Amino acid sequence: MEFLVDIPIDQMHYEERVAAFRWVNKHFTIVSNDQVYSYTDLIVFAEKLIRQEHYDGFLIDPYNSLKITVSKGRDISTHDYHYEAASEFLTFSNTNNIAVWVNTHAITEAIRRKGQDGLPIAPFAEDSEGGGKWANRADSFLTFHRKVQSPEFDIRTRMEIHVRKQRNQETGGMPSPYDNPVLMQINSSRTGFVGVGTGQKCFQPYALNTKLLNLH
Repeated sequence: MEFLVDIPIDQMHYEERVAAFRWVNKHFTIVSNDQVYSYTDLIVFAEKLIRQEHYDGFLIDPYNSLKITVSKGRDISTHDYHYEAASEFLTFSNTNNIAVWVNTHAITEAIRRKGQDGLPIAPFAEDSEGGGKWANRADSFLTFHRKVQSPEFDIRTRMEIHVRKQRNQETGGMPSPYDNPVLMQINSSRTGFVGVGTGQKCFQPYALNTKLLNLH
């Protein structure tokens, strides 16, 4: 809601809160986390949802919060289990023409690596929990990295986006150079980002005078 209108929720007018709430509910379906699910549970949920209406994307955040379930009688390692999960997500994505994004955390060793500034460097694709299988199966792999302990305020509020892999490059996408990630800066209200160097808003927020209540 805050990113939609670029206003902190406690500063929104009543009409803005109502309009933003309706917009978010119309465009997003949130699966309750009251229970712990497996990846197969989430695929079943997604299959039921896409039968009812169209969806463009499916975000799992984070993957390591899911429980591991193995059918009785199957002798399978955790490595093979997670590889199967990555493969099934890819199959679901291709079969249903829906983007599936899986959010994973970096392993401890990657977090310990420091750059010349003494701060953690961005992890590589193979530094994800579960290893390189995610990069192997994915069409795209992005690393989001922040230096939250930097003594410089501008660095602390900056987001690095490293494009580690882009399988399909016919439309112009490609991996980013190691030392030249995409940079975004969060604004002072923490309700939007601007491109570092360009100052352009990464998302143009909706204003109430655009009749947000009636937007599709």
